[in-house]
Amino acid sequence: MKKKLLSGILAMVMAISVVVPISNVQAAAKVYKIGSVWELNEFSRRVNSGKSYEGYVVKLTKDIVYDGSVNNFDSIGTTVGNMELIFKGTFDGAGHSVSNIECMGDGFFSRLGDGTVVKNLVLKNCSFTHPEGIYSRGTGGIVGDTVINNKVWEKVTIDNCHVVGGSVTASDYCSVGGILGYGRADIINCSNSALISGGAVAGIASYICNGMICNSYNTGDIQALDEDASGGLVLTGDNVVIKNCYNSGNASCGLAGYLEERSAIGNCYYVFENASKNGIAINYPDVSIVEKDNQAFSASEMQSQAFLKLLNKNASTQPTWKSWKYQGTSSYPILETKKKTQTITTKVLKKNYKASTLKNKKITFNIKAKAKSRLVYRVTKGKKYLSVSSTGKVCLKKGTPKGTYEVAVIATGNAKIKKAVKKIVVNVK
Repeated sequence: MKKKLLSGILAMVMAISVVVPISNVQAAAKVYKIGSVWELNEFSRRVNSGKSYEGYVVKLTKDIVYDGSVNNFDSIGTTVGNMELIFKGTFDGAGHSVSNIECMGDGFFSRLGDGTVVKNLVLKNCSFTHPEGIYSRGTGGIVGDTVINNKVWEKVTIDNCHVVGGSVTASDYCSVGGILGYGRADIINCSNSALISGGAVAGIASYICNGMICNSYNTGDIQALDEDASGGLVLTGDNVVIKNCYNSGNASCGLAGYLEERSAIGNCYYVFENASKNGIAINYPDVSIVEKDNQAFSASEMQSQAFLKLLNKNASTQPTWKSWKYQGTSSYPILETKKKTQTITTKVLKKNYKASTLKNKKITFNIKAKAKSRLVYRVTKGKKYLSVSSTGKVCLKKGTPKGTYEVAVIATGNAKIKKAVKKIVVNVK
């Protein structure tokens, strides 16, 4: 029974009043561009006034640097009476950073709803402090919580987001996490190195349910009001899958504080001298969770080439997980931000045909292609006469006239490899 549960769970793992310049909004593509402090503050103000940007991709075009003054940023998303004013689109940092935020709020996004995506964002030396006396489920570097209208079933995706330095703090028992405070989320390729402090705290997510944390890490210190209330990755996980993650920060539990039934944790690692209680969970093995191939290391062992190889071996099994790179002596592995290039090799027996031959019959041929990622085929010139299947079988229709026709072979790329395109030209003479 346990083996069936293991395979099932682990299989789960393996997108107003102030006028904004018109150049910021591209209506056809629904892209909203942000490239300055003013524009980011205006975006926050618009969301907090009721504009959800549902269906939009909001994209950073530059690194944004705040002045570090007190309360220089308002968390994106708020509650007014019974109204939840939240962002509902995709926020793409495009690899850019936002620096020196000083915010009395519950995170870059205070709250997000179902289907929202936040990706490719770096927060540097930012401070988020939960305001005393104001009720909140969670405070997080990227997202505070996903509880909308008292429903925790709202699920968000947080991919390739990093909180570098700074702090995430609450003085009460609000859930505090480096990436997520409280809620339902899939967290992939993320990291935290900020100081996390409060009543119920963790390096990645304080409370997470019905989701996953994969290929992520925490190196920030974790300070809890209660000695049993801190987890290196997670404080409390309910029906959560945690895979190929590590924690090197100080915490009562190296990996997770409490894991509830239906949770699974595997291929996760922590520095044993930094865990004051234990590694996996205080309530393990009293609860029935799936635990496999987790391990404690010394700090020096986790700063070695051998540990890097272990992380990359695990990451190689999933195309959506980024590779890891070695930083050198006395530092821990981090996620690779640059993608590798790939080459498409193709073989076509014949690419030149006579219109006289096609006058009375169709002709088919195959494109044999190889690449390091999934291949797709598209007709880019001559769709009226040319078609191509998902496996690369090309058909020139009966009656195709003289001309030049093109098929694009596309290697789609993934978290580790760039997209590549190669065109096949077919001549009919």
